[in-house]
Amino acid sequence: MFALRHQYYAHLSREKLAFFSRAHYIRFVMDMKFELEITTHSSRSVIALVGDISADAGTRIRDAYDQVCRERPNAIIFDFAEVRYINSEGVAIFFSLARNMTETSPKMVFAALNPNMQSIIKIVGLTDFVHMVSDVDAWLKESEQKQS
Repeated sequence: MFALRHQYYAHLSREKLAFFSRAHYIRFVMDMKFELEITTHSSRSVIALVGDISADAGTRIRDAYDQVCRERPNAIIFDFAEVRYINSEGVAIFFSLARNMTETSPKMVFAALNPNMQSIIKIVGLTDFVHMVSDVDAWLKESEQKQS
């Protein structure tokens, strides 16, 4: 776990990192909260994700997805700009959502994935179900122009 997380604390010097005992490090990581925010842009909904995505975030992500689906948008954009880490349980959440999509489901879009998350999404095959874009705002503008 430490090796995977170390890259997110690269701004700390080696000396400061050395002072983190395993117990303090785990407490520090566990204190990071997961949050999400839903916004609507015309017929598209954006679910902005903040924090680390693991099994603990699953219920909130599924509930947000279900809430947005009830509004029948053309697309649901998951904004990963503020996500630092996603584990296998977090990937499974999105795989479950994508697998349950039907022809009438809104298009699912992942935006602002960091390079590590992009490679994970490609490896597990989620790109068969979702569209990946680099920026939420650019995609919203582009999709608005296509609708006009």
